Amino acid sequence: LKRRFNSYMESLVLLDPKGKRDVPRRHPIPVEGMAGVVIAEAVDRANNLKTDWLFSSTGKVRLTPDTVSKYIDDVSEEFIRSGISTTPFNLADLRRTVETRLAGMGVSKEVRGYLQSHGLNGVQTRHYDRHDYEQEKRQTLRLLHSWIASRGANKFSAEKVVSIKRGK
Repeated sequence: LKRRFNSYMESLVLLDPKGKRDVPRRHPIPVEGMAGVVIAEAVDRANNLKTDWLFSSTGKVRLTPDTVSKYIDDVSEEFIRSGISTTPFNLADLRRTVETRLAGMGVSKEVRGYLQSHGLNGVQTRHYDRHDYEQEKRQTLRLLHSWIASRGANKFSAEKVVSIKRGK
């Protein structure tokens, strides 16, 4: 993996299988802020597991949205137990919160859509608009990172990255 992943990554390309497509859509996401720490940890973990899957709990298969949702449910339960949160939340709630916060910060619906891979199937997008929106996504992620840091989450460090294996 180290031969394919630089120590400093400009972007991470996800393959978005949503919708009625036979081939997943390439969805490049710029790497900004805390994401670099998380990705560096994922690269190290993948190298230790001797797998090509960057996000995998065992090294044998990739993480699925269902698996990630289960982990978020576990985090939600722990947040409620520890008093950090008073109400449960799920993965969709996190995506919705990011979308709503970014709207409140003045980020256009179009850029939010490109960032979260939403509503990119129109005629204009499919046939005419070939702009990659990388700078707009990068600027938006920097804005989001600043907002998160201003909320007291700026004490994030590699030591706080939690294993994605259940029970660890």
